[in-house]
Amino acid sequence: MSRKPQSNAVLKTMTEDRQAEIFSRLTVKTDAWPDTSLEAVRKWLADDGIKTSTRALSVFHSWYSLSRRLARNASVAERLKEEIKAGNPGITPEELDFIGQKFFTELAIDEGDSLAWQRAQNVKIKQGALALESRRISLLEKKAAAFDKATGILKNKELTEDQKRQRMLELFGVGA
Repeated sequence: MSRKPQSNAVLKTMTEDRQAEIFSRLTVKTDAWPDTSLEAVRKWLADDGIKTSTRALSVFHSWYSLSRRLARNASVAERLKEEIKAGNPGITPEELDFIGQKFFTELAIDEGDSLAWQRAQNVKIKQGALALESRRISLLEKKAAAFDKATGILKNKELTEDQKRQRMLELFGVGA
C-alpha cells in the first residue's frame, strides 16, 4: 500500500530507529530537548551532517505519522480478522477480505482521511478487476478444454459421422 520513497528523500530512506528519533524530536518535548520546532530539528540534523529543509521535515512528520497509523490499523484489522476466523472457522478468505476492506473504508471515513478512503476504493476496484481477469482466464481454459475435446472427437476414426455429430452436440450443449 505504501510506495517506496524516492532516493532523494533523505529522511524517508533512513533506518527505522533514526526516523523514530527524528519524529520524537519533532513531537516530544523533554528537558534535554525543549524545542520541537521544525527549525530546531533542522539545525540538530545539520549539526549531525544531514542537510534538509523545514518543508522536508514537515512532509516527513506527516508521512511518518500516517505510516505509523496505517501500520497500527493494519495490525488491528489483522487481529480482527483472526478473531473472526477463530469464532467462525467456516468463513471464507473472500469474506475476511470484505470485512478488512469495510474496516479500512469506515476508518478512513471516520477520520476524514480522503486519501485513505481513495486507497481503500482503489483496492476494491483492483480486487474487482482481478476477479474479472480470473473469470476470463477460467472461461478461456474451459474453451480450450472443449476445443481439445472437440478435436479429439473429430479425429477419432472409430466413431461414425453420426456419433461424432452427436458427441459434438452433447459437448456444446446443443440438443442434448
